[in-house]
Amino acid sequence: MNYNNVNRSFVALLSIFFIVSCKSYDVRMLEAMSESGDHKAQGNLGFMYQYGYGVRANYNESLKWYKLAASDGDPLAEGTVGRLYFEKQDYKNALPWFKKCALHDIQSGTERKTEQTILACQGMVGTMYLYGQGVPVNKPEAKVWLKKAADQGEGSAQCYVGDFYYLDRDYKSAYPYLQSALEKGCANAAKYLSDMYNNGFFVEKDSQRAKELYEKYLRLKSYD
Repeated sequence: MNYNNVNRSFVALLSIFFIVSCKSYDVRMLEAMSESGDHKAQGNLGFMYQYGYGVRANYNESLKWYKLAASDGDPLAEGTVGRLYFEKQDYKNALPWFKKCALHDIQSGTERKTEQTILACQGMVGTMYLYGQGVPVNKPEAKVWLKKAADQGEGSAQCYVGDFYYLDRDYKSAYPYLQSALEKGCANAAKYLSDMYNNGFFVEKDSQRAKELYEKYLRLKSYD
């Protein structure tokens, strides 16, 4: 699979977890609330230091407040701490935070942004094992984490899992993951499905469908 070290879509999902209005909060107010143990305020203060809203951007201050926000098990803060370490290529410190986030259960009432964060963290753990970032390469462990995210509907993870099964020639298992990933814009899914239809792997041979899928692959690939 031709990805750059780690799937960029997982990182994109981990980009902004705390959306604050600088008109609603001033730094002194947030600092006072944060010092009193308000985890939401701590997360917002970390966000402000991360992006320089109302204060000079400061990586260390941002990391400090996000860690405090994460101390009550908030997956949004845990994922953000992991991302901050990851962007500094400090993979050994990033991975434990991504794992903390990834281990949260997604319930029926889980907020969408929290759900996306947990799935992105599962994807990050999987790709870090896949590419040996902070840990030795471990494809079986990578597959466990990516499948966990894929089975909960995460498109990029579905693309990876479909790829694993396809390369193992387990076309029956590959097909549903590739089909779901294709619907979410995965270029490789279109290429592999094209090959399956062209050769009659698990599906009925259909050269026209194979051609359409390969053309779709080329279109999707041009957007990468």
